[in-house]
Amino acid sequence: MRIPEVVLAKVAELGQAVIDDEGDYTDAGEDGARWIQDHQPGFAFDVLEDWTRKQARSWVYDKTRRALAEVGAHENGTLPFPELHPHLEVAPGVLKHQSVMTAADWDHTLAIYRNRREQAEVLFRQIERRYNQVRPLLHDDLMTNDILGELGLDAEVA
Repeated sequence: MRIPEVVLAKVAELGQAVIDDEGDYTDAGEDGARWIQDHQPGFAFDVLEDWTRKQARSWVYDKTRRALAEVGAHENGTLPFPELHPHLEVAPGVLKHQSVMTAADWDHTLAIYRNRREQAEVLFRQIERRYNQVRPLLHDDLMTNDILGELGLDAEVA
């Protein structure tokens, strides 16, 4: 998550107040939260969204573990398919233990990993093309930015 510069400046201001004994960490937390809520509501939403997503993921993981205990899966350290990770992704960000996956879960998992493979192949081809273009020109301690002129390119700020 990208933290806006104004938020970083506010954190520095609050931190300096703690150093100067003009408040403590509790004050900094409360004052900072109020300031962010008033001045950077979009960032506040992003923070809460990230927190909620992590809480939901944790809840799903915990529920999956309880389901495993109920069906007696994963006893003695065994897995149905030990070559696979015990928990597979059945939806973006949602993991399920392989022993309690349904047919639909397996369908979704296959689709997710197939899509990732296709994306990785596309990215690999792009990187390989640029590698073949750039690598012969890089020698000694040169960096990519040093040879952009030879490539007929200008650097873009990301």
